[in-house]
Order: sequence, then structure tokens, then C-alpha cells
Amino acid sequence: FTDANGYNRYNPESVMETYGADALRYWAAGSHLGQDLRYNEKDVKAGRKLVVKLWNAARFVLMQLDGDFKFDPSAPAVPFEQRTQEDKWLLAQLNQVIARVTEGFEKYDYALGREAIEKFFWMTFCDNYLEIVKDRFWNPDRYTDAERASAQCTLWESLRTLLGLLAPYVPFVTEELWQQIYKPSEGGQSIHVSAWPTQKAEWNANVEGMELVLAVLRGVRQLRTQNKISQGQQLKSLTIDVSANDQLKSTMESMINSLQAVARAEEIRFDAANTPCEGVDIKIDIEAA
Repeated sequence: FTDANGYNRYNPESVMETYGADALRYWAAGSHLGQDLRYNEKDVKAGRKLVVKLWNAARFVLMQLDGDFKFDPSAPAVPFEQRTQEDKWLLAQLNQVIARVTEGFEKYDYALGREAIEKFFWMTFCDNYLEIVKDRFWNPDRYTDAERASAQCTLWESLRTLLGLLAPYVPFVTEELWQQIYKPSEGGQSIHVSAWPTQKAEWNANVEGMELVLAVLRGVRQLRTQNKISQGQQLKSLTIDVSANDQLKSTMESMINSLQAVARAEEIRFDAANTPCEGVDIKIDIEAA
């Protein structure tokens, strides 16, 4: 690695000792075809954060697959059409990411794929889906066994697909997780000689209303910040204004448990609200419960 004057400044071995080989490789894959890439320690740190987050996300998934409601990978998967709206949405988004990452490799533009998988992993999978789905296991009395089984199948399939897509970028952590989680049921020697993830036609679903649900959740997080309320603190209520849209109310009601869980609100109300939020007005009770 060289500095701005072309002099060697960084020793790759010391970088790997500090941040790990996966983090360094992840940084190196950030260069678009035909472009120079200068060493940036901040980007290596970002790769290290992704490795740690992936490990923690995988451990979280494993926790939801175990226990009294144990997941059996050898059993028939819950058919896609029987999955919940949230689960269908995640897999539909993942289908698009598979196409984007595959396109990047076919064009020898690895950064293209890295950008797509990074955005999906952090925002769609971790920030939104895992936050939504955890309530099905932490408060099982609010959900049916079918809804929990749907979540388990979706977690199992989506994590396996993520490991496959991330394997060329962070080969060591993905191999370790695959060996621990998927090899016992999948067989084979390594994730790096397994089949590349491919799109599934049945995952191409248009989950109506999910974008508005996510908009509400983004709005709640923004209002918390503006009112200096911790993101983890329980709210007394969340009010959603659906007075002019019966279809929106129906959509919100069908996912009310997820909304309540992620918004961390004791109650969801459908009434007048005056805070615009990407197509819907909302209001939170700033008296935290």
C-alpha cells in the first residue's frame, strides 16, 4: 500500500493482525473496474464491523432456531405463499440482491456486488427484518405456530444465501459459520465449492404496503431522535393517520404486531396525526411509558 506520494506506508501483515484478513479483503473489493483504490483505514474498519455484525446476526438466527420450537432443516420448508408479509418481503428483496451481486461478478466489477450486499445486510436484514422478526420468538403468545415457522424458514434460507453472497468478500468468517450451521445438513467440504446462490422465481413477490410500514418505522426513529427519546425506550403509543386510505389501514392492521414491536410502542392507534412521513402521517406519545 502506498501513500499519496507513492511511498510504501502500510504493511499488509500488520493491518491483518489488527483488523483481520477478511476486513482487508473486503476493503480491496471496493474498487470498481478500471479505477485506482488508495488504502483507507476507515474502509478496513468498516469491513471489520461487517464481520462482527455477521457473526452476531448468525448467532441471533441460531438462537431463534433452537429451543422449545426447534427448527428442523430436513423438514419440508414452509411454502412461500404461506409465509407472512414480512417474510415474503425480505426474500423478494434478497432475490434482487442475488441478481445484483451476480451481475457484478459477471462484469468483473466486484464493488458493484459489494455495494448491493452491504446495503441489504445492514439496512434490510439487520436494521429492519431482524428487528421485526425477533418479536415472534420473544413474545410467542402473540403469534401462531405457523407465523413462527415461517420466520424460522426465512431466517434459515436468508442467512444461507447471505453467507454464499458474502463468501468471496469475507471468506474466513463465512466458511466458519457455514461449517458450524449448514454443513451438518448440507454436506460438502466448504462453502467455497458449493453452488452460487441463484434467484428463485417464487420469491419475486410484490408485498404491498411494506414500504409504507418501513416508512412509518423510519419516521418513528426520526421522531425519537428529535424528541431525545432513546431508540430502545418503550413508547406509550404510536398514532398512524389512515383516515383517507382504507387499504393502508388494512395493511397496517395485518402487520400491527410487527409495527408495535419495532416501534416499541405499547399501543398502535389509527387516528389523526400531523407529522408527515413518506406518504403517511404519524405521531408518537413523547411521554415514554
